[in-house]
Amino acid sequence: MSRERLRMPATMESYDELRLFVLKRTPRGVHQKVDLVLEELLLNVIYYAYTPDGETPDPACAEAAGRSSRQGEMPDPDRVLEVELDRRGGADCDSGTAEEFVLRVRDWGRPFDPVQRARPDTRCSLEKRTLGGLGILLVRKMADSVSYQRNANENIVDVRFIVPCR
Repeated sequence: MSRERLRMPATMESYDELRLFVLKRTPRGVHQKVDLVLEELLLNVIYYAYTPDGETPDPACAEAAGRSSRQGEMPDPDRVLEVELDRRGGADCDSGTAEEFVLRVRDWGRPFDPVQRARPDTRCSLEKRTLGGLGILLVRKMADSVSYQRNANENIVDVRFIVPCR
């Protein structure tokens, strides 16, 4: 088992470094899935976790919500996110033992359980469909399992991938 983590400000300026940290450590067999899931989870935290309760940012202003207020200014130290990676087992294709890769995204923002979020009705036309939910649907489809827990003031999302044998 190997476990690594990185904690950074929950801003767009941190996005590339967080992404590279994860992707450099991601097994080849799940690389594309992890990349898509990671993007969705990181952007959700950056744009929404630290907004006031009940307030949803205007999508047109969402990018600004994820930026530091001024160039070179330190972001709010309470507005952080953490990614943690855990590789469990080793793939032994002859015996049928698979390797697991677990991506954990943690923030200290307002509570949000993506697992309990209602699945969007994709049968509705775009005009009638409510905003949101498709990204979480993508996460569910890409991962082998997704779990959420609220621990004191932390949101913790664990996404598990089974690494296929080569």
